[in-house]
Amino acid sequence: MQLASTAQSSDPIKYRAPYLLVSRLYHHRLFPRWPGLDRGLNRKAKSVLQHDTFAPGLERARDFFRYLSHAGSQARDSSGEILSRVRGSLGDLLDPALSPGHTVMFSRGDQEFTTDQVEERFSLSVREGLNLVSRQLDQLERDLLNQLAEADDALVEENFPRTKSHHARMLQNSLRQFCARLVKRSIGGRQAVCRDASYFQSYEKALRDPRELLDVRRQLKKLLHDDRNQFRASLVTTFGQPVAQRSRDIVLLTSAVTVRELPALVSTGRPAEPIPYLKVDCHVVPLTFSLFKALREVVAGLHDASLPAEIFALLNGIKSLVSGHLVRNVVILDEESRIELGNSGQCVEISGENFQVMEARRQ
Repeated sequence: MQLASTAQSSDPIKYRAPYLLVSRLYHHRLFPRWPGLDRGLNRKAKSVLQHDTFAPGLERARDFFRYLSHAGSQARDSSGEILSRVRGSLGDLLDPALSPGHTVMFSRGDQEFTTDQVEERFSLSVREGLNLVSRQLDQLERDLLNQLAEADDALVEENFPRTKSHHARMLQNSLRQFCARLVKRSIGGRQAVCRDASYFQSYEKALRDPRELLDVRRQLKKLLHDDRNQFRASLVTTFGQPVAQRSRDIVLLTSAVTVRELPALVSTGRPAEPIPYLKVDCHVVPLTFSLFKALREVVAGLHDASLPAEIFALLNGIKSLVSGHLVRNVVILDEESRIELGNSGQCVEISGENFQVMEARRQ
């Protein structure tokens, strides 16, 4: 704060100091993703900040947008695996700013406040939002939000001519969204709030409870089989790619394959496995969080084709490996295995090393 108060007005560090101090707090360090707002309509809108009349609030607004521009360019120039993971996959999974609206952000006495309520207060004004969450924040964050409240007050449409009022409104909305995001990360980071918090709790329970793990096995088995409990694998697709035309799809149908838990290896020379493994036929599949979440979403009603690309590719990979093993096993092929040829109405019935083309069965 000494830099902010003693540095010369022309020194860039003077306006960056409050933001840099807040950005060093642990929960903001974990999620350093901020919009640059330096392109397109946002850049054009910032012309309203070049006001002839000096106003402290407008100066605060200039400092805010200058910092965002600096932070955005710095993020683009930075590289490294850790930074890319923090800003990428980890941020998407754990960033409290992305938590659902119904998530409880904090409590005050017997009253609970959700993400939606926090966002609603900040959509009214920064001061309204700050009055709601002030006791939940660090002093550095309160100081910064007080400065941004001045900027918010200065950006009201009545302070600008009609030709520029819509630009001021756009900047004001961006500023309020920034404040709401900062607050959600501050409070949510301490309360372990994130978009998939309920799934994380269920996943942790499944890792410890054999009954929950049994449900996961059943869900995976159901996803790998059709309505008649037959293993179904396409023979003409690559991993993760849908068939261009269903009429040309060629499908292998066999009896059901087993899905069971792989016993954990107990060794005194190495730590225990952090996640369980499932064995589909003779192939091992790790039960990652992404796979667990996808299975739960399918149970909740998500269509198989809407699964994330990596999960869709994983399932296709499992089916390809299993089908590759099945077609080389004469015993399994004797158990009513067949290949259906698209919409031709024909199928290839397989019996050991023999096969014959016949009419496909009606479902």
